[in-house]
Order: sequence, then structure tokens, then C-alpha cells
Amino acid sequence: MPDPAPASQADPAFVDPNAEPATGAAKTPWWGTGLTKEDGSLDHTAFDKAPDDLKPIAKDIGRYKSLDDLLRGFKERGELNGKKGLFEPLDPKADDKARAERMDQIRKINGTPAKPEDFGLKRPDVIPEKYWDEGWATTAAKIMQEEGASPSLAKRLFEEGTKNTTARIEAYKKEQEAIFEEQDRLIRETLVKEGFDFPKGLEDAQRAARKFGLDPNSPFLKNASVFMTLSRVGRSVKEDTLITGDTTSLGDAEKMVPDEAGKRAESIARNPKDPLYGAYWNKDENGKPLGQDHPKHAETVALVNRLNKKFLEGKAKK
Repeated sequence: MPDPAPASQADPAFVDPNAEPATGAAKTPWWGTGLTKEDGSLDHTAFDKAPDDLKPIAKDIGRYKSLDDLLRGFKERGELNGKKGLFEPLDPKADDKARAERMDQIRKINGTPAKPEDFGLKRPDVIPEKYWDEGWATTAAKIMQEEGASPSLAKRLFEEGTKNTTARIEAYKKEQEAIFEEQDRLIRETLVKEGFDFPKGLEDAQRAARKFGLDPNSPFLKNASVFMTLSRVGRSVKEDTLITGDTTSLGDAEKMVPDEAGKRAESIARNPKDPLYGAYWNKDENGKPLGQDHPKHAETVALVNRLNKKFLEGKAKK
């Protein structure tokens, strides 16, 4: 029987034995193409195209600048992980050298910064400066660096600490507001019982405060007991007869003999225990600068000048 005729190339079933194998549809380029550049540095943006199960390590890989760094890093990790007992509790009897070596290994694994300040524990804008403890932040960073804390652990603890501090500040403010509101209610209620309105009561209290050398806007006047005491004093006596703490006046200076006037001026200007010393130097009762003029400053300076003039005039006549 004759051989069957060879299939025609036009026949769909014809297969050319010399043809290149069929490649099918075009393949998608590997996501890691371009991960390394010609100089060996890593292009970390390549991980944007990585499979989902590999994307979580992108942050870890981002610590390395080049392929060489990456390989060395994994080599070091392998060596560390291979050390006997690395993940077992350290023997309580271990010497300082062994402890130092263990901590050095832990810091490398956790990526602990080389210096405490590299944790970057700076005062957050949400915490007012008066509530920020720089000493605490410095100590906390030092402890975390010594104990091999990871940057992510430090960040989380710091964020939680910030939330806790801001919450306590807000709670304190609300507590103070509630206290002042209650004191204000007591003040107004007491004034009404005594037949006065708040503006009149405040005027009397501030007038008495000025005479006693107190700031008329002092927070002390927010206390109901202090406010009502000053208010009653302020309305019970005339302003010019209120106690001032010292009876010396410009008129009294005229009545003094020169030597007496000189001693009085010296006491006011040099004796911290003199009732008018603070007024003359703009200091409080503890000798600290007020930061503003004392209510009796101008009057006291004029008095000292008059006393000194009296003293010098007496000297000139001798």
C-alpha cells in the first residue's frame, strides 16, 4: 500500500518540524526588574509592584541602600539567629561581657538607634511647653536605647504617652474651670444676700487689693472667701483711710528732721524687711521681681526722693 500523501501546509493539522516552538501570550515582566540599578543601589519603588505577600518586607528592605548592604544584613541576621541560645533567657550568672554581647545582638535585631537622641523624642505641638518634661524624655530615650527597644516600640509608647498627657491636661483644665465656676457662684450669691451686685462688689474688692499691695486681677480674687473679705473691707472704710502697711507719706517727710528723713530713705531703699522696700524695687513679699510696677511704686519713689532731699537740705545748712 502506498504511503499516504504528506499533509499540505495549508492543512490546519500540518506541523512544521523546523518551526520555533509556540510561546503563547506575552508574559508579564517580573516585578523585580529594575530592583537593582547598574551601580548596585536598590530602587525601593520596585516593591510597589511586588506580590501582596512580599510587600510587608518592603519597609525592612528599605533600610538597605544597596544589594551589597542587603546581603550583608541578611548574613548578619543569619549569624545572629544561628548563635546558640540567642533566643533563650540569659543565664542569671552571666558576666558583664556576655550581657553586653547579648544586648548588642538584640539592638541589631531590633534596629535600635546608636544614640538615645536618635529616637527623636521631641515635645509635640499639642503639649504646652510648661507641661513638657525634657528631663523625662532624655531619660526615657536613654533607657530604651540601653534596653534595645525598636524605633517602632519607642514611637508607639511615645504616642500613647502624648495621648495620656493631653487627656490629663484637659481633665485638669475642666476641673479648674468647675472650681472657679463654683467660686464665682458663691461670690455672686453672697453679694446678693448682702444687698450688692457683682460689679460693685468687684470694685470694692479691687480697691482694697490695691491698698494692700495686691494685684487687683490676681487669681486670689477668684476665691470666694478672699474676694468677700476684700469686698467688705473695701466698702466698710474710705479709700484714703485703708491700711497701707506703713504710715510714712509725703506730708510725714516734711515733718521729719533731716537725719530722721535720711534714715527713713535708707531703710526703704536698703532694708528688705521695710514695708515699702518691695514697692520701691518692684518686688513681691518674697523679694522676687514682679515683672511689672508695684501699685505703690511711683508713690514710694517720690517719697524716697523727698526724704533724701530733706536730708541733703539739712546737711547743706550745717
